[in-house]
Amino acid sequence: EDKPENTMEVFSINVKPIVEEKSLVNDKLTLRGILEITTVFLVKSEENNTIDTAVNIVPFIQEMDVKKVPEKAYIDPVVRAKDVNIYAQTKRELVIEYLLDCMAEIYGQDRLNVLEEIDIDDMTKEQIDNYPSMTVYQVKKGDTLWSLAKRFNTTVK
Repeated sequence: EDKPENTMEVFSINVKPIVEEKSLVNDKLTLRGILEITTVFLVKSEENNTIDTAVNIVPFIQEMDVKKVPEKAYIDPVVRAKDVNIYAQTKRELVIEYLLDCMAEIYGQDRLNVLEEIDIDDMTKEQIDNYPSMTVYQVKKGDTLWSLAKRFNTTVK
């Protein structure tokens, strides 16, 4: 339906990176995946205007230098598209430019010691008094220093 009188006005472009494969060789992390590029646009003609959507798939490969990755590490790559702009536009093509922001969260695996047994013993008043503590109380009408001292097991002083 591309007639010479048709024009296209772009509303939005969304670039969604999807990482399909990751590999770590020496100190290089290689990410392979696709960019799902969705474009929403208005096609204007003399008869009517229609809103349409186009979805394109573009492959990408990104290499990152990583250092001191432990053995059996869990790698969680994060790829984001930013600064997406229309570079050129014709009646049949739309050229966009973007930057891929690539990061990787790398987690090592360590042995974790888990508590297997807990002993619960009663504490004496002296042991409890040695722990720092704070009591917050909002004074009410009728409270006296004596009643508060008695209530909170302390002295009037």
